[in-house]
Amino acid sequence: MNTNALLPTLTRDGTSQEDRTLASLDPEHAKIDDRQIEDLLYYAWQHAAELNFYSQNEVPDGNWQEFLNVEPSIALAVIGKQSAKIRENRFLESFKSLD
Repeated sequence: MNTNALLPTLTRDGTSQEDRTLASLDPEHAKIDDRQIEDLLYYAWQHAAELNFYSQNEVPDGNWQEFLNVEPSIALAVIGKQSAKIRENRFLESFKSLD
């Protein structure tokens, strides 16, 4: 039997198995956590308000949000995530505290 006669029929110019991969099987297609870094920073900032900070006398003395407020990246994330009305109210409250 002549094997050379079979070669032209086995050679195809079609789609290879690599070219047929499904986009849905790509790990980037469905991320486990779709949140952006801004979302995570804002979440951490909100959660910090729930965590009490204790003084050396073991008495609650504020919360951990005060520590996060001095970090510029967190401040920008909070500004970006909060509505304009909330930002306006906080701005006005800060001026009231100056009186």
